Amino acid sequence: MKDVAGSDRNMADTPEQKSEKITPDKALSVDPDCAYFNVTGGKSDHMLVNLGETRLAVKIRCSNNALYRVSPSAMFIDAGQCQNLVVIRQAGESC
Repeated sequence: MKDVAGSDRNMADTPEQKSEKITPDKALSVDPDCAYFNVTGGKSDHMLVNLGETRLAVKIRCSNNALYRVSPSAMFIDAGQCQNLVVIRQAGESC
């Protein structure tokens, strides 16, 4: 197909038809993206999805290990794959 200037080009090369490139800061999707707990404790399951084209390393850090447990605390997620993350809050008042 020819464009307005008359040069040959593939219409799939137009910016409107290219898919948006996933940047490293947008490569990880978390669903749900937040968790809510009360003082009686609870459990929250999350799905981590690697939307990028390279393998991701994930490390979960917790500032209150007396009340919260995260499993797994570290993982690799291959491109296009997903992993489950579990956050458990123990019963008790926060510090």
